[in-house]
Amino acid sequence: MNKKSSPYNTVYSLNNLTGEEHWKFKDGYEHRTPIVIDGNLLYYGDDMVFTAVNKNTRKIEWNFVDSKMKFSPGVIYNDDIIFGGSQTTFPPAGHGVYSINKMTGTIQWTFDGGHKKNNDGNDINEDFPNASCVIGNTVYASGSFGNVYAINANTGSLKWKYAYTTDDPRDTPICSDDTVYIGTGVDYKKGVLYAINAKTGKLKWQYNTEERASPPYINNGSIYFGSIEYPPYPADPKDYLYALDLQGNIKWKFEADGYVRSAPIADKGIVYFITESGSLYAINAITGKL
Repeated sequence: MNKKSSPYNTVYSLNNLTGEEHWKFKDGYEHRTPIVIDGNLLYYGDDMVFTAVNKNTRKIEWNFVDSKMKFSPGVIYNDDIIFGGSQTTFPPAGHGVYSINKMTGTIQWTFDGGHKKNNDGNDINEDFPNASCVIGNTVYASGSFGNVYAINANTGSLKWKYAYTTDDPRDTPICSDDTVYIGTGVDYKKGVLYAINAKTGKLKWQYNTEERASPPYINNGSIYFGSIEYPPYPADPKDYLYALDLQGNIKWKFEADGYVRSAPIADKGIVYFITESGSLYAINAITGKL
């Protein structure tokens, strides 16, 4: 079965082959984030609340509520679920990252990133609007001030911080083996895909693009992501899906009919991705051919 969240306060369970509805559950909150499934429980968060629902009984096991916060998708670590928070009020309230016992909804630890004043002179905390990822006993989270944080998943203590951008960060870290990958950039400016050593927080390599790099997908020794290239005027921009090896060397690039803003996926030698023009592609993962 597939689970999806709806912008109309409803969680649906669908047959993943036919799309037929099995059941739906309305809990009174608006949801836009992906659902995490662990055993019989579904976990999801958005404005004001992070929720655990029993998928068999469709009953809420617990709600973690803060009317001044918005919560990111969660990631499971042992007996806990870890997710980020973003402030919705001034002065700032709440925390940056939360670790919650996945059975009881009680706080295990919290983590706060940076603090500064915005252009209006208001105090703001660093938000954590994106999903985090885990390697071993470390959770990796990206903050709105352009930092990637490595946090001890048992205690919430900081291991290291890597400042990767100062421009409009809204990027999701991806973990694979001993590396944290994150793509960034600003529209109509240079973009970068970073590969950071997960243990030390040191930069391994970076691949420069001419536009924001999409979240990457790592599969079978290759890294796939989308971006745009700008040939000399008056030629039109070109939209590409790129394949790199794990050392940051390009293997191939495929020209698409629109911007590849979302992360691709790969399975059984095929890379699947969508473009902002509304097309779905399936291309050979080895050759980059349609």
